[in-house]
Amino acid sequence: MSLFHVSVGFVNLRTGLNSTFEFTADSFNPDLLFPDLNFTARSMVWKNNAAGLHAKEGELDLEYWQFRTRVAIIDGAAYNAFLSWAHVAADRVFTRYMLFNFAVAGSDRPQFYGFTCFDGAEAMLHSIAKLAGPCVFDRTVPGIVRNDITTWGSSEAMPVDNTSSPMAFNYYAAIEKITDLRRRGGGISLPIVAEIFRLVGVVRSGQAVFHDSSDRYWSYKPAKPFISAKTVVAPLPGVCEDEAAKAVLV
Repeated sequence: MSLFHVSVGFVNLRTGLNSTFEFTADSFNPDLLFPDLNFTARSMVWKNNAAGLHAKEGELDLEYWQFRTRVAIIDGAAYNAFLSWAHVAADRVFTRYMLFNFAVAGSDRPQFYGFTCFDGAEAMLHSIAKLAGPCVFDRTVPGIVRNDITTWGSSEAMPVDNTSSPMAFNYYAAIEKITDLRRRGGGISLPIVAEIFRLVGVVRSGQAVFHDSSDRYWSYKPAKPFISAKTVVAPLPGVCEDEAAKAVLV
């Protein structure tokens, strides 16, 4: 299944100027999957999942951004308020890229969420709903299309003590031994991640480790197919009271 990238873009209806805001990892390659290991202290530091909220103004690259959907119309005051929000959020929210969410096999309920470009786009649209009101959104649009990646377990995840936990360290140390995995060119693909689970998915006690967006570690027993990706549609944020009243009248 192909993976894709999303952003939130704006078009000035008076001048035609485009501006784009996208949340991306600083380096989207297999290094994103691993912490840096200190074998002397037997500790881990996540440096490779650093990310940022990037803004670009000017002519839109239509070869890269091939599909666009208008979801809202806002005024200049709301846009300026969004810029102020984005400036603060860039330092406080959009700093780490977490590729996976986690779900127990046989259930559609994720226990933990990742934080990817899709979550970034949703966060931006939720800020617009608060700044400009939910009625600015076009409710004929089905929602926000997102491509979620999930790791699967056959057991509920249990918390691991801390970043110096022997279990978590041993898990990533085993991944470190996969030949040339860190040095492969190109981006992350589902086969690369599946290979990690195939080679290392069972470490000593048969448990794998999940690292969540709050910088905590969790232990679980992996289950095939280990990893999956699916396209879902998340609803547009908020409820427009004017539209809800019209629906009641109809």
